[in-house]
Amino acid sequence: MHNTRFVTQFLTAAILLTTMSGANAAVLTWSLNGVIFDDGTTAVGSFDYDADAGVYDNVNIAVMAGTFSAYTYQDSNIFIGSNDASMVDFVDAGVTRYLRLEFAAPLDNAGGLRTLLTANMSFECDNCTNFRYITAGTVNATVIPIPAALWLMSGALAGLVGLARKPAAASR
Repeated sequence: MHNTRFVTQFLTAAILLTTMSGANAAVLTWSLNGVIFDDGTTAVGSFDYDADAGVYDNVNIAVMAGTFSAYTYQDSNIFIGSNDASMVDFVDAGVTRYLRLEFAAPLDNAGGLRTLLTANMSFECDNCTNFRYITAGTVNATVIPIPAALWLMSGALAGLVGLARKPAAASR
């Protein structure tokens, strides 16, 4: 009887914690790695992406001078156009700069490594008459565990330990 009540309470707590942790959707920070343009210059930086909402935010990507002058794409000076989670456009119409990143696999809340598509798929353009194309690069995001999920795992472990000890105490 006592074990049944404990298991019921434990499962109720687990369901509540799971529901609470699900309410905090993961917004991941994706970092550019090894991004190289066909003129030998590079791009570095990061952006946030919330796959549940399909929203990009906190953009801070610097492209080095080469075919074009150096430039930094930031939230304050761009608008973001995205077709879906497999492509994003960072555009500053004021200075006619445009950076397209196209991914081999769509971005999601699981994180991981995504290769940038080359062969003229990912690029930067100036007034979209002059282009420089990305020839290599990836984006990467690491998922940080949600604290509620850690509490859930801790509670499950404590519950299993409690259940394992109960029969031993009853046999005495």
